[in-house]
Amino acid sequence: MHTGPKMDQSVGHSLNNKSNHSQQAEKETSPINSLVDNKKGEENEIDCLIEAKTKKVEEENDAHYTPKNHENKTLLFREDQFVEAVFPAMTGGWCVMFMSVFTYISDVTTEEDRTFRIGVVNIFFSIGMPIGIALSGILYQVIGFYGVFGTASCMYMCSFWYGYTQIHEEPKAWPCDRPKPKGILAFLADFFDVRVLSETFNTAFKNGEKGRRLQVILLMLVALLLIGPVHGETTVAYLFVRRKWNWDELEFSIFSTYCVVLNLIGTLVTVGLFSAVLKFHDSAIGMIACASKISAALLYAFSTSVPMVCFAPILDMMSGTSFITMRALASKLVANDELGKVNSLFGVGEALMPVVCGPLYSKVYQMTVDTLPGTFLLLSAGITLPVFGIFGWYYYAASRENRLSVGRVH
Repeated sequence: MHTGPKMDQSVGHSLNNKSNHSQQAEKETSPINSLVDNKKGEENEIDCLIEAKTKKVEEENDAHYTPKNHENKTLLFREDQFVEAVFPAMTGGWCVMFMSVFTYISDVTTEEDRTFRIGVVNIFFSIGMPIGIALSGILYQVIGFYGVFGTASCMYMCSFWYGYTQIHEEPKAWPCDRPKPKGILAFLADFFDVRVLSETFNTAFKNGEKGRRLQVILLMLVALLLIGPVHGETTVAYLFVRRKWNWDELEFSIFSTYCVVLNLIGTLVTVGLFSAVLKFHDSAIGMIACASKISAALLYAFSTSVPMVCFAPILDMMSGTSFITMRALASKLVANDELGKVNSLFGVGEALMPVVCGPLYSKVYQMTVDTLPGTFLLLSAGITLPVFGIFGWYYYAASRENRLSVGRVH
């Protein structure tokens, strides 16, 4: 059977069909290719413009750069660091101010109203911070750096005048065994006397009724475990939400304001209702606050959607009262003339925790960012869990003491 010419004709026909199909496909894909080429051309033009702009800025900076200007800028930066760090460190800064305020409130308030008043002071602190942060940007845009720092200086002066002229303390007996200093030089010698440090530790950890030393040590541990996660989470919170939810600075600031407002509402409800009206024991309020913190940390860590993240601050809204109950319990363990020394130890511990927890949380986040970014929140929950147990022990001891008191009466 001879089929050669027919096969040649069929092969030629198929080749012609393939050629026609390829030409048609090229015509159909040519608009897409042109769009891709145009897109690449636009990107190249943008890159060239960015490079030209960057080069121009660098040339302008080099034109205005002189060694003298660089030396003055470096010196000014060092002066700013000196003023910002040294003077607050010499005077104690915010730690001493907080210690003084809470000590004075505890001194002039009865034990029944102490938790409520300390809570009110803490609420005003919570209100002042977001207001200051919100106004700082507006004031900077309107009056600049000098206006912002000048306004802050005027407010400091008003606070100093009010505290010096309107807040009066009752004269008290000299608490130390050595004679009271007279004159400026004697006062300075007593102020820098290292024996004051040993007296502070001896006063705070001396033996007393109902296991006083153990209770003070446990409360100091509570203070450290409460303040540590706060500073640690602040270090990596923005990195966490930016990676997991792709939030920018504006979204994070809005969410932070939302958290502050809810925490303020929770503090108002807890202090006003549980403490003032229902007369809950301080340790019971502390347990509620710790449970709020732990549940919110777990929800933050394992959240899978933005609504879950927005619900977590609702669970966390009562966690701020743990600081209030801790200070209230400490103020009721010691005499009024020993409040300053005990609160100073609390302040020292709170000042040291950022040095420890900041690097710790950063390292934990760095090690777990690719597996579970919320691991640092699980660390916070684990740190808060012993605090819950300590508050539970206080509640058990207080309940047992009340039962024994009722039994002795009957």
